[in-house]
Amino acid sequence: MISSEGAKTSPIDDQQLTFLVGALQQARKKGGATIVVTHHPPYSGGAAHGGSPKMLADIDAACTKAGCWPHTHLSGHAHNYQRFTRTVNKFDIPYVVCGNGGHSPLSAIKGTPRTPVNVNPDVIFESYDATHYGYLRVVVNATQLRIELHPAQDGQVFKSPTDAVTVDLASHTMVSN
Repeated sequence: MISSEGAKTSPIDDQQLTFLVGALQQARKKGGATIVVTHHPPYSGGAAHGGSPKMLADIDAACTKAGCWPHTHLSGHAHNYQRFTRTVNKFDIPYVVCGNGGHSPLSAIKGTPRTPVNVNPDVIFESYDATHYGYLRVVVNATQLRIELHPAQDGQVFKSPTDAVTVDLASHTMVSN
């Protein structure tokens, strides 16, 4: 939850939304990669931890007000790895859930989907890993943002990613990996 969600009796006010709009406006002016990070994922196919559509609606409203959409959205909470692609205003936005860092037992994904799976006309469930611990490596340069999932148990010297997504910053579209 990042807002009162319009409830006058909510213990949460709208300070976080105000902050988010301001931060997105600054990001739009500055240029470069824009990354939104939350604990709870907007999308999740996890059996134990679902997505947060109300939070997604708040973030969408902030992005619309600021005139700035992120190049990616990172979150945790679900104890596994999941990657979705959402298309908004012709922008491809990866929504990455990386909650498989090792603190808790791993959580299953609902069913055993064969990815990619169309969640709705604007969202595709691209990839997941509910059986291995891992971590993200985010690499950003002047033209691209790349997010890689690396397994925790890979070799000691070189770790190859098991999933990766690259976004072209100028066009806001996915680049083949």
